[in-house]
Amino acid sequence: MSRPLHLIAAALTLAGMIGAGGAQAAEVRPVMCSVTIDYLRNDVLRASYTKDFVVLPGDSFFDDFSTAIRFGDFTATTRLVGADTVVDISYYNETSVFDTVQLKTQTTLRNGNDPGNATGEHIFTTPAPTSTGVINYVEHTTRYALNCQRFRG
Repeated sequence: MSRPLHLIAAALTLAGMIGAGGAQAAEVRPVMCSVTIDYLRNDVLRASYTKDFVVLPGDSFFDDFSTAIRFGDFTATTRLVGADTVVDISYYNETSVFDTVQLKTQTTLRNGNDPGNATGEHIFTTPAPTSTGVINYVEHTTRYALNCQRFRG
């Protein structure tokens, strides 16, 4: 290989190493998120969880909000999928003796930079017999919003 081709090959190799290093530096930047999860029973708010958190890709955030009589926890993790940063959340909350809310969702920050959002609502109904034999129906609603962006601080 001639000297100019060696220089071009060296320059391309160096540029690739710098580009890879730049991509790695971008990958380890923290992600800042805000989550709100509401649980309603017959349109009455029974439990609300709101949390702002920061997490590094490959790391996790954990919040134990259990009480003396009820378990509750929230976990958020991030992972890299190509150039995208994916934030996964898991929520568990014992809202009563008989009811538990469990939620898992995710959002993607495209190219690791664009904000990611996930929102949703889940509704189900259960029968609740009364002492007189009449069956009332209880509507359970869980609403959530997850908003994430690159931490700029």
